[in-house]
Amino acid sequence: MASNRGFSLLELLVASAMFLLIGGAAFALFQKQQTASRVVQGEVGLNLGLRNAATQLQIIVGCVDDSIRVHLREVSLNEFNCFRFFHPRLDSRMN
Repeated sequence: MASNRGFSLLELLVASAMFLLIGGAAFALFQKQQTASRVVQGEVGLNLGLRNAATQLQIIVGCVDDSIRVHLREVSLNEFNCFRFFHPRLDSRMN
């Protein structure tokens, strides 16, 4: 009388095939998610760069506006900060 311990070869092949199908599908989904995550990270970096550029432009335009007022004899409080922004080596002379 043969003992019925363990799995047959056919059961092991079916289980292996199912594992490969499920594992392959999970791996494909993971790769799609990773690609989407990289795209979003790039967009976030671009957005941050654009915000920084917009802030720098606001500072520069504000300094130009202040320098025009200085030429019209309207000295503003931001003039010295703008002067430091454009001339960092002269910063020590301002204090």
